[in-house]
Amino acid sequence: MADTHDAEQKQFLFLGDSEAGGAASQLAVADIPYIKKRLESRVSNWEAII
Repeated sequence: MADTHDAEQKQFLFLGDSEAGGAASQLAVADIPYIKKRLESRVSNWEAII
């Protein structure tokens, strides 16, 4: 039976411009993949919510 910790891969998500000095390089050294997602706040997005 496989260890569940081996099957799980750590990942990190940066939201907006939240990537702070050296964080991405530390994740790379730790072999943890990361994704950057921008949060866009346009009038059309807000109108769709309301």
